[in-house]
Parts: sequence; C-alpha cells; structure tokens
Amino acid sequence: MARFRYWARDGNGQMVVGTLDADDERSVATSLSQQGFHPVRIQPQGTFDQIPALTLWARKRVDRQELLILLRELASLLRAGIPLASSLEGAIQQTKSLALKQALTDITKRVQSGSSLSDALASHPLVFPELFISMIRVGETAGILDQVLERLAQLGTQELETRSRIRSALIYPLVLVGFAFLVVNGLLIGVLPKFVSIFESSQVKLPLPTRILLGLSGILTHYWWLLGLLTLIGIWLGRSYCATPTGRWQVDQWILHIPVFGALYRKIMVAQIARTLGSMLRTGVPLLEALTVTEKTVSNVVYQRALQRTRTAVAEGKSLSEPLAASGLFPSLMLQLVSVGERSGQLDTMLGEVSAFYDPEIELSVRNFTTLLEPLLLMGMGLAVGFIALSVLLPIFQLIHVFKK
Repeated sequence: MARFRYWARDGNGQMVVGTLDADDERSVATSLSQQGFHPVRIQPQGTFDQIPALTLWARKRVDRQELLILLRELASLLRAGIPLASSLEGAIQQTKSLALKQALTDITKRVQSGSSLSDALASHPLVFPELFISMIRVGETAGILDQVLERLAQLGTQELETRSRIRSALIYPLVLVGFAFLVVNGLLIGVLPKFVSIFESSQVKLPLPTRILLGLSGILTHYWWLLGLLTLIGIWLGRSYCATPTGRWQVDQWILHIPVFGALYRKIMVAQIARTLGSMLRTGVPLLEALTVTEKTVSNVVYQRALQRTRTAVAEGKSLSEPLAASGLFPSLMLQLVSVGERSGQLDTMLGEVSAFYDPEIELSVRNFTTLLEPLLLMGMGLAVGFIALSVLLPIFQLIHVFKK
C-alpha cells in the first residue's frame, strides 16, 4: 500500500487537497467518489514531475484549436484502419504544443500497456475535458470511436465559432473604451496641469467643474500609485468573494439579470447545454451521466444547480422537461422540444434543434447588443471630453473678462 496525494472538487466546486493510503490510483479515485468528491489529479506522494501547478500551466498552453485538430486527425487515422497506438504516435509527431505532446506521449504508453483510451485521457483531466472522456468511453464500448471523435470535433468547432463571433462583435466597443480611457487620462495628466499655474496665479475664483477636474488631475498625477494599489486590492477582494459559494452564486445570478446582456447570456447558456447534452445522448451516453457531465461544462453556478436538481428528479423517475421547467431558466421553446423528444424517443435530435435555433439568435443578439452599446460609449466619451473642455475654457473666459476690465 502506498500514499497518494490527490486534488479533488467537492459538491460546491471547491478544490480539496489531501493524501490517502491505497493500493493504486483507481482505489483512491473510488474512495474519493464514495465521499462525494470529484477527483481532478491523483499521484504518488513525493513525485514532482507532474504537480498540479505545472499541469495547470501546461493546460493554459494547450489551445482548444489544438485539441480539435487532434480529434479530427485521430478520427481520420482510425477510419483508415490504423491501430489506435499507431494513430496516437502519428498525432504526437504532428502536434506543435509541447504540453499536448507530453500528454499524448504518456497516453500512448498507457494505451500500449493495455489501458483504454478513455482511461488514459482521464489521467490528464486538466488537458482533456470530462466531456471528451465520457463520450470516448461510450465510443470505445460501442465500437464507433472514430465517429465519436469526429462528433466531438464538430461540437468543439461550433462552440469556437460562437465564441469567435461574440469576440469579434465586442472588439470595436472594447477598443473604443480603451481609446476613451487613454484620451481622458492624457488630458488630465498631460494637458490640464499646464493650466494649473495660470489658474492659481490669476487669483480668480474657479468654477466648480474646473475645481473638480483639477482635483481629479491632482489625484491621478500625485497618487496614481495609490489608485493602482487600490485597484489591485479591489480585484483581489472581488476574486476572493467570487471564490466563495455564496459570492459565486450572487455574481452569477446578477449576470443573468443585467439589462440586455443578461438575455444574451441566458441564450448562450441554453445553447451550450442543449448542444452538449444532445451530442452526448446521440453518442449513446446515458441521460443521468450526460446531465452530470453537462453540469460540469457549464460555467454559471445557477445553471449548474438547476442541472443538479434536474438530475436528481430524473433519477427519481420524473421526465427531463419537468425539472427544467421548474427551474425557470429555460425558454418555453426548449421545454416544448424536450417534451416532444421524450415522447417520440428523439430527445437528442430535439436538443440539437434547440442549439441550431439559438446559434443564429445569439449572433443576432450580439449584433443588437453592440449596436446599442456603441452610441452609448460614443456619447459617454463625448460627455467626458466635453466636460474637460468646458472646465478648461470657463476660467479662461473669466480671465479674459478680468483683463478687459
């Protein structure tokens, strides 16, 4: 019996670290699951080469596009009749990412030693999402691994396209905000201080807007370091609060109710859940397991808990549409299609219809959101620059009036 160090998440998604004596890693994983934990990483006590900090660093270096290329390549090689181990070796040679190459090398060794692909992928949970592992496990059992890999690649491509459309639509507003920030700070720090000596020597009572602006300019000029420090402290406090279950819940709940953006965000969540759940059911993953994995792929805690309650209700014998409707988070269209899919035995198809419906809806909502946001940002920028110009010109007009006297 050896001692293993583990990293796992509890029911609230918080990371738990500890040690456990067991015969092997599988025994540790079984023991943690029985205690209600979800294992993330298990390794023998004292090993250093794969500590989570390094693995997490590596995960950040594995681009999602790299994973999609890997899936398509493996699917093509398997479809051509090449054995899995040889396909993995070929994928290693084509992979550019060092972190992914290292993970594939370990996975290939495990497969050559008799391990299944899904179990080998599960040894690298920070590189390969649980969605991949669950669907690949079903593909191995059903003998359709190449089809499952291709479906996973299609699913990932759809998600990347959605993210890319949203990111592209938000580029201009973000650039506009950054430009406005630079202009205002440039005026306050670089231009306005040159007028301070003139204003002070004139002995003219300055208007209120000018006094406010001079105060802001003085703060930015002399106490910029304090503002930076307070900003960092605020970010740290905000992240610490969001790391707590209560804080995460309140922030995610607040996001859902932001005017305009909240409706768009809810559509994104619904499309993601429908797409993921439908893809898993189409592959052959049981409904309860599909709900469990889908829950872990959703980033919003409010939807996570709704899926938890849904899974519990389904396990008790209720239909899928009932707990989804009770949560109040899913639109009537999805509920109707899910109900039809359950009665006709085509739930996976109906969920695919939901995601296909909301993908163009999301694109249209993003376009409308940015269309509404751009004039508001331009107006805000104009008001800020106008206020600065007014604050500078008012005392100048007063000085001209004094000199004429």
